[in-house]
Amino acid sequence: SRQQRDYFQRGSWHNREAVSLLAEYGIQRVEQDNLLQGVAPLANGLKASLHVPYAMVTSSRNCPFRKPGEFGPCPAPCGEVFTLATAETESLLYQDGNAQFLMNETLPEDLAGLGIDRVVSHPQWDC
Repeated sequence: SRQQRDYFQRGSWHNREAVSLLAEYGIQRVEQDNLLQGVAPLANGLKASLHVPYAMVTSSRNCPFRKPGEFGPCPAPCGEVFTLATAETESLLYQDGNAQFLMNETLPEDLAGLGIDRVVSHPQWDC
């Protein structure tokens, strides 16, 4: 539904309390991922940098390659980015350490109207 899509287009910086906190500390810019479902407009006075082509899906403080019950700093045994594919997901996932990303190369329409005045383009992973 439209209401569900609107909800999932909004991030941490779309609620009144967060905008007030940012203003209190003089913060006028936030970083945003290029979400598949689109991005909601930011509050007046707030600008965004949009990161492409990757959007974070999830991250964990736990190393996914560590044996259960082990703790401490991640020894980074993975070393490089690799892809994950399942029948349940339409988009290919990219695993980089303890974080997963998806790729979305399509920019939203009317960047200025969304409060986005800077696009940060990251190099594509070879995997």
